[in-house]
Amino acid sequence: MRKNRDGFTFIELLVVLSIIGILSVVGIAAFVDYSRKQALSTATLELSTVLQVAKSRSQSQVKPESGWPCSVNSLDGYRVTITSDKDYKLSAVCAGNDQTLDTKSLPTNITFSQDKPTFFFRSVSGGADEGTITIYGYGQAKCIGVTSAAVISLETCAIPTSVPPTPTAMGKQSALE
Repeated sequence: MRKNRDGFTFIELLVVLSIIGILSVVGIAAFVDYSRKQALSTATLELSTVLQVAKSRSQSQVKPESGWPCSVNSLDGYRVTITSDKDYKLSAVCAGNDQTLDTKSLPTNITFSQDKPTFFFRSVSGGADEGTITIYGYGQAKCIGVTSAAVISLETCAIPTSVPPTPTAMGKQSALE
């Protein structure tokens, strides 16, 4: 005579819990990777926005409302300066002197490349200083290019060889590839 048992065996429960555990680990790893990519993309877009603001203000010849030197001098243009591995600023340039309008920092584990370009957008003659900014983090790199005609472009680029990727990105990258 066979007993009627309700419920699951211990083996069945172990199999189900193992499957849930494996799916959770894969899901968390994918989410962390996605979050890191988004942090890099967001930092790149924020810097691109600052460059666009400098470009549009210089083209429309909008001077800051207050502060020396722009309150008493003519506007030369706007400058975006990379001040360190993580910081950049937007300045109005009047009569050759800078008036800092905004300072921003990159998120944790995201930095600029070794070269620190400065981009000047001229207000009267138009145009800008050419150059490329490389922002990298988590084993990836994004570039922002500025042409002499003040065209700003975003693109994925190679990681600079002179700068090693962050330690957390190295472990993650080798595990995913």
